[in-house]
Amino acid sequence: MKKLLTILFYTAIFFFIYNGVVNAAYFYFEPASSTINQGSIVTLQLNINTENENVRGAEVYITFDPSLVSVESISPGNYFDTVQHVINSNEAYVTAFMENVDYVNGSGTIASITFKAVSDGSATINFDCNRSGIYKDDVDSTNLLVCSSNQTAQIQVQGASGSGGSSSSGGSSSSGGSSSSGGSSSSGGSSSSGGSSSSGGSSSSGSSSGSYSSSNSSGSGSSDQGSSNQQLTELPKSGNFENTLFYALPGLVVTGLGLAIKLVLFK
Repeated sequence: MKKLLTILFYTAIFFFIYNGVVNAAYFYFEPASSTINQGSIVTLQLNINTENENVRGAEVYITFDPSLVSVESISPGNYFDTVQHVINSNEAYVTAFMENVDYVNGSGTIASITFKAVSDGSATINFDCNRSGIYKDDVDSTNLLVCSSNQTAQIQVQGASGSGGSSSSGGSSSSGGSSSSGGSSSSGGSSSSGGSSSSGGSSSSGSSSGSYSSSNSSGSGSSDQGSSNQQLTELPKSGNFENTLFYALPGLVVTGLGLAIKLVLFK
């Protein structure tokens, strides 16, 4: 009898410790690296991996060099029910959480972020881990994010292509958009709106910054349609009943077994 109680006691302890183990969670981008021409755009998937932990929400601050790239737009992914964001000149903020179900786990896409190449160079798209978090489905909304596991992205920006904007030998003038040789580009030169984009170069494909300003906010610190400029003060928490079953009950079992063993051994 004593041996059986001892086995049950250590089994209960193992069960309690095992359920208390917290796995590492992290953010990552896809693709991890890309090469685009100046004035072109690329879309990165902002992904999450919870390492099978149940989570209720996440928030992430994304930083970049504004002299090399800018964020043009952010659209929600399919991992969380609700996704909100704010775009600033040198960073983007994305917050997401569950509304229709208690939690999610595993990996998936939080949002798609479209960057535009501003000038030549190698831009690192990074996470500000001190302000970011992946929040567990528990009463404390435990932050599971492990900074060392986050995976950044690289965007290599090359010179403007020959079919749009300025030529490689001279660039476009600030007032016109034509090359130094005096002619417009081979694809048509100026756009129908007047010959040059808001940044100085003409565009034959309609992908100039002027065309984006018609659908997105043009000022620094503004957000796209459907976004909120206010950060959440508190993420949703799980119900008391689920937390009692998941955390309090194992503790009561261990306590009960400990008392039973004490009574038997020191009777």
